[in-house]
Amino acid sequence: MTPRRGTRIAHIGLAVHSLDALRPLLRDVLGLRDAALADSDGARIAGYEAGDALVELLEPAAPGTPIAKFIDKRGPGIHHLCLAVDELDATLARCRAAGLSVTHQRLAIFEAVMANCNRHPSAEIVYQTVRERYPTISFNTIYKNLEILEGLGIVVKVNPLYNEARYDVDVRPHHHLICRECKKIVDIHDEKLDSVPAPLEAADGFQVENWTVQFTGLCTACQESATPA
Repeated sequence: MTPRRGTRIAHIGLAVHSLDALRPLLRDVLGLRDAALADSDGARIAGYEAGDALVELLEPAAPGTPIAKFIDKRGPGIHHLCLAVDELDATLARCRAAGLSVTHQRLAIFEAVMANCNRHPSAEIVYQTVRERYPTISFNTIYKNLEILEGLGIVVKVNPLYNEARYDVDVRPHHHLICRECKKIVDIHDEKLDSVPAPLEAADGFQVENWTVQFTGLCTACQESATPA
């Protein structure tokens, strides 16, 4: 059995004004080895191996490109950080086993769900996150791929009060607290809830395959904001 390695950095992308200005630091001072990477999405890209991780320098090839806009808005710095985790490795294997091609965009969608896992992101949040890397991607592409990932059991859909679907990469049996005001979702892992007996109505031949317990109410912050001063 392959041991679990846990969460680790796969690669980090740094938006920079000039590749040439930083090459001496990475090569000569830090001793990182070159990694051949192709330019893409209007960026000149230089890669460097840092142990098991990869450092990508992203220089805008022209004004108005996604990297140029990123630097204009936020300045040079971290553009994206991708984590390698056991769940991601298993996800890639499951996609390939199902005959599903693992494209850069599809991988970015799953990474966006993982990056926002504490928020249980909606399709809109995933869309806004992925657009930072792939500005031309459509919302429809995001939604269709989330539905595909759900169908493969890679993500699960959480529905806060039936307003909008939210997605969760934790596919283990668990339950939720949902604030009816701010729609915050909190995961609950409780073995007692995992072993709730089937209802009497299921005795007439209904086969229960899965269930989730959802507690709705007000979180602490929304209770405080609703309290008169």
